[in-house]
Amino acid sequence: MAIISTLLILFNLGRILSSSQGVLASPAQPPSVSDLTLSVLTDNDLTGKPNDTSSKAILIESTHSYTDAPSACSQISESLWSPAPQAPFSSGLKISLSYQTFLSKYPSSQLFWIASPSCTAIDALGHPHAVSCHKRLPVLCTNTAPLSNGTFTDTSSRWQITRKVGKTGQGIRGYRDQIGFRFFGLRYTPQPARFAQSSVIKYTAGNPEISGLEYPPICLQDMNNMGTLYGVEDCLFLNLWTPYLPGKSASPKNLKPVLFWIHGGGLVQGSANEPPSDGGMFASRGDVVFVAINYRLSNLGWLGINNVTVPSGEGNGNYGLGDMQTALRWVKENIKYFGGDKDKVTVMGESGGAIAVRALLASKKSKGLISGAIIQSGAWGAPPEKAEIEYISLPKSVATAAGDIVTNLGCGNLDISDKLACLRALPADRIGLSAYVNYPLVDSRLLTGSLSTTGKGPGYTVPVPLLLGIVRDEIAPFNSALYGTTNTQDYFDSVAPLLLSEDFSHLARNPIFSAPPTVDAAEAAFNIKYYKCHSGELSYTFGTMGYMGMPDRDDGGDAVFMRWMVDLWAAFVRTGDPNPDEAFLKARGYFGTIEKIEKEGGWKKAVGKKGTKDVRLMQLEGAVMKGYSEVEQCEAIGLGLEYYE
Repeated sequence: MAIISTLLILFNLGRILSSSQGVLASPAQPPSVSDLTLSVLTDNDLTGKPNDTSSKAILIESTHSYTDAPSACSQISESLWSPAPQAPFSSGLKISLSYQTFLSKYPSSQLFWIASPSCTAIDALGHPHAVSCHKRLPVLCTNTAPLSNGTFTDTSSRWQITRKVGKTGQGIRGYRDQIGFRFFGLRYTPQPARFAQSSVIKYTAGNPEISGLEYPPICLQDMNNMGTLYGVEDCLFLNLWTPYLPGKSASPKNLKPVLFWIHGGGLVQGSANEPPSDGGMFASRGDVVFVAINYRLSNLGWLGINNVTVPSGEGNGNYGLGDMQTALRWVKENIKYFGGDKDKVTVMGESGGAIAVRALLASKKSKGLISGAIIQSGAWGAPPEKAEIEYISLPKSVATAAGDIVTNLGCGNLDISDKLACLRALPADRIGLSAYVNYPLVDSRLLTGSLSTTGKGPGYTVPVPLLLGIVRDEIAPFNSALYGTTNTQDYFDSVAPLLLSEDFSHLARNPIFSAPPTVDAAEAAFNIKYYKCHSGELSYTFGTMGYMGMPDRDDGGDAVFMRWMVDLWAAFVRTGDPNPDEAFLKARGYFGTIEKIEKEGGWKKAVGKKGTKDVRLMQLEGAVMKGYSEVEQCEAIGLGLEYYE
């Protein structure tokens, strides 16, 4: 199994804590399950396998008397927790409860109800205390839900749980597994008209409970590049994973940072349902809320047909970008009901998702919605396609590719209102199967211009901490037809126009460009150093190798590397800095990551021309900060460091 080597550059930082405590009171009727404040306490080593030797629990943070505690647990189909010989308190819950103290949610002396014959409670160190049965305390319940994986999840009624959202208390039903709560297929916008912008869904009183138990349909796409479409046009849903659900009385100080994931696929493929980017493992280990969205793809998401910008954005393209901002506004309005902090949202995307993140940072409509960004494998350097970097104007797109598409669909020689009506009357697959556009446009509404690509422009419209990078063999899948070619001229003739949209074939004679490796040399290098290609890092970034049933290396190195990457990425989501707080790592029991950081040093940041000029090489052994590679070659083709902001 390959270990991924990722190059990353970074900017800025920040942090979050919380507080709460128990009281003494007379017995009371337990609140409904939708009002309970719940935290999943479990030790997640990212193996994807149930750990029966580590104690785990569901913490009901809402306080109860001892008399009411069993019924509180029964509302979530559990009983009061008690230690077991094979899973003692010290094997898991000791760290889990100490972490709650670290978060300042409880004092170190806090007591918790457990199963006992005589109103016994335990403190965060597991010491028993006899207390009044009428004292109101948080409750430790068993955690017997199964662990989900890429081919199995149990949504049966025993594990289901409802949250009330919005001012009207609209019910949304999800479920839990062993490591967290899962809400799938939540509609974040009413289905918009074709080629019109979306808007945040409004919850109203009296509506039936919403089911969040199943993955949503994927957006219409040619999934396998075979000319056959899958998915539907009505696809604007999101999936959500969280380790924490607050009740009505929960303090907003306890809300957790949010990772907002935008899937890849060149803005023409992909979905929020993909197993490598399942958010359960990352949310659990990183202690964050994870949101993944669908957005409109290909022509349905990006085709601009009106070359005059209108306030509504109708016909102006960028519908997929607007969907992302609509989903971010849904998060702003509703994520608190699922334990997330609306003011601490990091957007993350890979490949096509990276293009999207960059566009979000360029859009004034994103202000106030984003606090950090992660860009992986796209939109700034590998490959630096012009449409992804120097955004095309709406009039130019309408006059060229978009105009040809509309004409070929039989709707070209019409005014804009009739053109819209013509296109809206067509079956969705007619539009999806034709030639397509898949890039953001300068529409003077969502995007008013390209980000600076000369080092002289204003830079990001939304300036936030930024982490970005590529994998070592990034473009290998795209130039596989040239595998074994040893002639530099052949590479330049074929690859430069494809990836750079320009002809750089004359540079093949420049001695600074080395000859491609022979077949034998390439195979030897891949066998020794592993194959690290486009999108190959995702199962490590999200900790999903075990979830997907992928085997580890014989030496267990994949799991070690995966835990390290998740801990660093989660640190960035929490603080804007991928260097984790050592106190946090100790409180969570992540001593392997502490050891790796002590061995290999911290991650330095690069800030423009005055930065370190270093990148982080992420690998199992010998991870280092290292100077930029191939600077001379980049300068030769006119894409030096100053080209990108």
